Amino acid sequence: MFDRMDRMSSLLNREISSILQEDVDDPWVKNITITEVEVTKDMSLAKVYYVCFSELEKEVVQEG
Repeated sequence: MFDRMDRMSSLLNREISSILQEDVDDPWVKNITITEVEVTKDMSLAKVYYVCFSELEKEVVQEG
């Protein structure tokens, strides 16, 4: 079961990163890095963790 959750987390991480870099026009959002994705056992929810390059950008990025 954990292999499936790990694969899903990895896939979501790659896809979200790709979407943010290629499809989102907001320049503030392009300056973040997805660090981890946690998926629930039933795969109905995911938590996405990210980092900003600057603390000043944190609030702007969260809005984006």
